[in-house]
Amino acid sequence: MAVLDFCWRRRRWLLLLAAAGISGYVGYRIYHLPSVSMSREKLATLFRALISLAEAASSNADTINVVSTDVNWFIRSDSEEIPATLRQIFRIVRSEEFRGSVSRVSEAFAVGIIQGFKAERTERST
Repeated sequence: MAVLDFCWRRRRWLLLLAAAGISGYVGYRIYHLPSVSMSREKLATLFRALISLAEAASSNADTINVVSTDVNWFIRSDSEEIPATLRQIFRIVRSEEFRGSVSRVSEAFAVGIIQGFKAERTERST
């Protein structure tokens, strides 16, 4: 009888513990469902891409600041001389290596988008 008295007094705690255990198990099962797992991977990939984009933007902030300052100075001044930073940018843009790199990056970007659409289409059909 002492055991039953103990259980009845602690009934609320036992029910809460059982509910927590069941909730944990159901959460675990849902977390590992294939559809949820696939969505989680896609979301993680998106976050990694956004983080990489943010890192790239922040690493180029100093360069953009210098060029912006020079362009602003050039526009506001009466000088006819183009700042050195703009001349360097024009040289880079006119170079054959830069054009080839832009072409390869554009091609890789287009191929990636096409492959992504093809992969998504095959996932939907299966």
